[in-house]
Amino acid sequence: MKYIYIQIFCLLIPLSLWATKFRPLSIEDRVKRSSIIAEGEIVSLQCIDPKGQRVGVGKRCTGPGNPNQLSYVFTIKNVLKDSTNFFKNKNLPLNVSFKFTSMAHLRVPEDNYDSAKGKKRLVFLQWFKDELKPAHQAFYFMNVEDLPKVEEAIKKGPE
Repeated sequence: MKYIYIQIFCLLIPLSLWATKFRPLSIEDRVKRSSIIAEGEIVSLQCIDPKGQRVGVGKRCTGPGNPNQLSYVFTIKNVLKDSTNFFKNKNLPLNVSFKFTSMAHLRVPEDNYDSAKGKKRLVFLQWFKDELKPAHQAFYFMNVEDLPKVEEAIKKGPE
């Protein structure tokens, strides 16, 4: 009986590691999944608990079964794609916020996410139930250096 438990335990470890991994998404797939693609920079990033309180440094922020959310404020400086007309007639730059629940196990870092501030990124979002959400749980940012590749994928459109 002891050996059965050991075998089950040995099987569960690789399965649990595999369960939280994502297959990499191509630029084309990111573009297809997104209703909004924009260029801008991170203004702030916080971990928020269900009561709306900021989670403190060193505390568990996200992971399976954890109800906390990462909350971004992002300044949109250039809209590359907007199939929702969310940005129609809006002046840029414009601050938007979006939250998501990460399946990755994260703790609030010592710098309280200050190192994220000011980073320039391309962001891939969806308009879902009257709010902005990341277009994918893991692949919602890209470096601005990839802008020409993203613009090319947008021009090609859905296949």
